[in-house]
Formats: sequence, C-alpha cells, structure tokens
Amino acid sequence: MNHLTARMALLGIPAVRWVIVSCLLANIGAGMVLLTMSWTVVNQHASVSALAGLMVCFWLPSLLLAPAIGLLVDRVDRRHIVMATKILRVVALVAAAALYIRHPGVAALMALAFVMGSCSALYTPALLAMVRELVDDSRLLHANSTVDIAFEVGFIVGMPI
Repeated sequence: MNHLTARMALLGIPAVRWVIVSCLLANIGAGMVLLTMSWTVVNQHASVSALAGLMVCFWLPSLLLAPAIGLLVDRVDRRHIVMATKILRVVALVAAAALYIRHPGVAALMALAFVMGSCSALYTPALLAMVRELVDDSRLLHANSTVDIAFEVGFIVGMPI
C-alpha cells in the first residue's frame, strides 16, 4: 500500500478524520492570528525587537512548560485537554480584542501571544498522544504524519488569509 492510499484509508476512520479536520481548522486560525499579531506589532513599533518580544511571548511557554506537559498529557484525558485549549484560545482572542479596542498597544498582543503559545504547547502533545489511541501500531506512522501535514497546511493556508 502506498503512502497516499494509507492516508486515505485513515480518513475512513471517523475519529481520525475529525482529528485531522479539527487540526487543520485550528491551525488555519492560529496562522491567521499569529501573522495578524506580528503585522500589528510591526506597524505600531516598526522594530525588530518588538516583533522578537512577541515571538518570545509565543514560544516561551513551550520551552518552560515542556517538562510538565508530558506528565499532564499522560494523566489527564487528552480529549479534555484539546477541547480546553481550543476554548481558551477563543476566550483569549475575544478578551484580547476587547482590551485592544479600549487600549491599543502591544501589551494586549503580548498577553495574547503568551496565552496562544501556552495553548499550543499543550494542544500539540495532547493531540499527538490522542492519535495513538485512535489507530493501531501498523497505521501509527501514517496517522502521525497525516496529522503533521494538517498542522503545516493549516498554518500555510491561515497566514495568507
């Protein structure tokens, strides 16, 4: 069975199909938000250091939380982690938009970047661990690579939107 056929067979499993669609849509939104935040910071400050600060706020949670995330993902229902991080992303976006409307500035965007980065740091390992529960070992390689493709395609599609 070639790689494309194996990936298409995975789409026949409803749970895997929903995970892939969910991942694709979540990362389209994440790509849109990340690029929008970056452009807004650059337009307000026109400095590389402000943009670097935004990226630090986004990626720092992954670095700091990495050791604890593995333990959390192993001990808590992964579906709940995935749902909670998606809900938190929506709440953070609405709150940051409301804050930004009242007080335009980089502070709201930095806080949003930190929350979005924290959600991403938790969401990705939980989702990948959940995939292991949905397929048998013979399909795991194709399932993981297909989910990763959905991640990357989501970002690629989301950023230009």
